[in-house]
Amino acid sequence: MKASSLIAKVMKETYPGPQPSFSRYHVIKAVLVIGKKKVIGRKVLSDDVGLGAGAIRTLIHRLTKAGLLVSTASGCKLTSSGTNFYREISEKIRVEPIDAGRLGVDKFSITILIHGAAHKVRKGLEQRDSAVRAGATGATTLLYHDGRFSIPGDSSDCAKDFPDPLWKRLTSVFDVQNGDVVIVCSAPVQDLAEQGAIAASINLIGE
Repeated sequence: MKASSLIAKVMKETYPGPQPSFSRYHVIKAVLVIGKKKVIGRKVLSDDVGLGAGAIRTLIHRLTKAGLLVSTASGCKLTSSGTNFYREISEKIRVEPIDAGRLGVDKFSITILIHGAAHKVRKGLEQRDSAVRAGATGATTLLYHDGRFSIPGDSSDCAKDFPDPLWKRLTSVFDVQNGDVVIVCSAPVQDLAEQGAIAASINLIGE
């Protein structure tokens, strides 16, 4: 099952009680944290993902029901399906803090690279709106083709139209390839910038 389908399964699965207070961002963040640390206790996972005790308990339960997670005496760890999910996500996206230059619209900025997703971007407004709903101040979607960054509906060559060291920084931080997408997301705190960046990328992650 593809990552997007697994995320939808975790979010839409119906259980007795109130609706979960976590988002698709928290599903991805939890899997990335667990995959990186291999085994993690509930309290540390709660802190790393940014959810309270009740919400993280519900998320762990849903990840377990989806076959992605098992709880052991030493903590939570991914199943083989969860490990495949982790690999798909971590190979598809990469998140890095950066000095966003003229694209930064708040104190902290995070960039996220989504490999091979340029064909899924329309005007970039969908990514910006998703980031803002997740708590970010704003986000700019960049496409990469033929050695140039472009902004849908605005610039076909960002380095030429908007001179800034940012463009070289992006190519030094990321191994950018034709058809890749980079989203620059800003917020007053780094956690919200990251949350906005991942939220903006979700609809661009494999079908």
